[in-house]
Amino acid sequence: MWPWSSSKTPPIPEQKPEPEPVQKIEQFKKELASNPQLAQAQAALSEAETALEPVPRLVLVAGSLALGGVLTTVFIRFHGHRFSRLQNGEWVTPDWLNGKRWVKGVVVR
Repeated sequence: MWPWSSSKTPPIPEQKPEPEPVQKIEQFKKELASNPQLAQAQAALSEAETALEPVPRLVLVAGSLALGGVLTTVFIRFHGHRFSRLQNGEWVTPDWLNGKRWVKGVVVR
């Protein structure tokens, strides 16, 4: 035992029992009813959910995947066109120029 430390151990605080899941749900519903902003958010979410009910889930999944693929392709092409990396700015070879008068990019070394 160290000479500058106390010999007493700190008391362990009592832990309250965790409420049951049903009690948590009821408590959340009470908080939701008392907060108008949360009630508005829940109403908006339920409206959006009912609006999407007639659309089959497969169409939503396929559309989301297609949109993600298109956005990824656009980003990769834009990134390669505007933010290409020049590995060495001191030695630019003719293949970097490709007949262009200007070279755009970031020198990284």
